Amino acid sequence: MKRELINVCQGWNQGNVALMVIEKLQDEEGNMRKVARYIPDPDFHFYVSKEPLDVYRTFVEEELVDRVDCKYSELSLEIAKHSNRMGEYRAAMAGKNPYKELRKLHFCKDVHSSDMNIVDYTMYEHYLKHKDNLAEFKLHKTYFDIEVDGYNYDDGFPHPDIAPCPINFISYVDGDKKTLRLYILLNEENKSMQEFIARNKGDCTNLWTHTNNDYIRNELENIYVDEKNPKNNLEGISVYWFKSELSLIKKFYEHVHANKADYLSAWNAYFDFKTIYTRLKEHFGLDPEDIMCPEAFKVKNITLREDKFQADLADKADTLDISGWQHNVDAQYLFAGLRKGEGKRESLKLGDVLLEELGEAKGEYEGTISEAAYVNFELFMRYSGFDSYRLMQLENKNGDIDTLHMMANKLSHTRHAKVMRKTISIRNLAAKQFATKGLILSNNQNSFIEHEDFGKFKGAFVAN
Repeated sequence: MKRELINVCQGWNQGNVALMVIEKLQDEEGNMRKVARYIPDPDFHFYVSKEPLDVYRTFVEEELVDRVDCKYSELSLEIAKHSNRMGEYRAAMAGKNPYKELRKLHFCKDVHSSDMNIVDYTMYEHYLKHKDNLAEFKLHKTYFDIEVDGYNYDDGFPHPDIAPCPINFISYVDGDKKTLRLYILLNEENKSMQEFIARNKGDCTNLWTHTNNDYIRNELENIYVDEKNPKNNLEGISVYWFKSELSLIKKFYEHVHANKADYLSAWNAYFDFKTIYTRLKEHFGLDPEDIMCPEAFKVKNITLREDKFQADLADKADTLDISGWQHNVDAQYLFAGLRKGEGKRESLKLGDVLLEELGEAKGEYEGTISEAAYVNFELFMRYSGFDSYRLMQLENKNGDIDTLHMMANKLSHTRHAKVMRKTISIRNLAAKQFATKGLILSNNQNSFIEHEDFGKFKGAFVAN
């Protein structure tokens, strides 16, 4: 059985960490399937010195340590037992913030490799267990973009943390199946939309495809064509109409879950995911996990966190953890981060990047983005669909997601949200390399080691 690890989702089970491990499997006949394995309380191991060490060590030889196996939920207790610090453990458990105090148990000269993230640990252990049967399968990539109706909103940018404007449009491109789905919210007050529907004799109670709609067949299908690279040509376009925003969002995620893709990508993705999340939670009073995570998943967790510390997009790392079959990727951050060494770009707006990389721009629309759907709905619809389509073209040219997958899943075994953070990915890569030489990487002790202050010193000029 050939296999490839795609994703490890982290959640909670009765207060303890739980995981869903997502794999692609291929049998001897070549049949492929994607599976999700639930781990309610993952295994873990760390090391303790056989004899007390005099100093902190970056790494230690295997013959100097004993291995301790435990459940991850029992990690702190086992560290305390094997380092003779049960008093600290009991005090931490009795305190107001046990998690913060228990973290201090890792900082000890004689405790090693106990501070590794559980997702990174699981990825590495999967590699060790199955390295003789690992395969590289073609990644299934999808792309999406949302638009919000800001026509009557006068308070500036509709920030996703409050999401004041309804989602009126979603485009979703499947790079494997070469299909485009458009999800559109019907609006009786939008005269341009109503005229477009009437002009094309569309029945908005049914799905529009090339088989039942002349506009799809004669107009829309003809503009998603890449003469320079025919592999980017779409083979099917579908338009879904909805009377309610909630039904639009539900149908989009119904398709996402059924598709079981490996990656779902958007440009400036935090806006899209957080807007959907906030609309579901604050405006419809629903638990977003019930819609944004697959129903059958036993681990359902959504962590969306904007990185407000980094001004440079090449260093920005928003957290986009949503339990599901696929990874969620910010194509803008990934594009900038992978090219950081080339120097800072003048602009990372999607339109500017597309012109530079593809020689083509985004779709065109009339008026401002907040009024475009009302001024000329047809152009707005084309423009919105093009955003997702161009992302597919950009990825097919550059393969940024392939690079991310290689760095995270094959090279350093680091969760995707942190793989561009070099301190973490290099730590994991070092642990992997040290292990081949019979060395155990110790815990990160930097904050607990006294460093001599040498004051200011001259740096260096660095060339490429």
